[in-house]
Amino acid sequence: MRYLILFLIIITGCQESTKKDNQDNTSKTTKAENTDYIKKTSGFLVGMNNRVNYGKVKIGETIYQDFLFVNKGTEEVEIIAYSPSCNCTSANLEKNLIYVNDSTKFQMVIDTSNKHYGMNEVTTTIETNGKRKFYLLSTKFEIIE
Repeated sequence: MRYLILFLIIITGCQESTKKDNQDNTSKTTKAENTDYIKKTSGFLVGMNNRVNYGKVKIGETIYQDFLFVNKGTEEVEIIAYSPSCNCTSANLEKNLIYVNDSTKFQMVIDTSNKHYGMNEVTTTIETNGKRKFYLLSTKFEIIE
């Protein structure tokens, strides 16, 4: 009887943990339209500072962090998708098709309302059809009182 009760407690705890993990890991991946066929190009985006330390912010403030990309390749590059690391982050993309020697601005918008005090880091992964497929953007910040 003791083993049966212990078994039921373990099973119930695992199911609750799995439910919570699935809710916490919901990702907001945003994809460009018409991505059924994606042509790989020799375009190459160069980020002008993909890792930023924003500094100190008060809890509840919104962070607007801009990232600039320039296409230094020989063909256009398309930003196919982007995926923030948490639900506190959204993004604004100036344009998703970047021609040779042209640039685009990618803005991370971070809601700090549910962040913990101290150092935090939020990332967004960008996917392209260029020579380099993925780019990781990072914004670090410290929540103060």
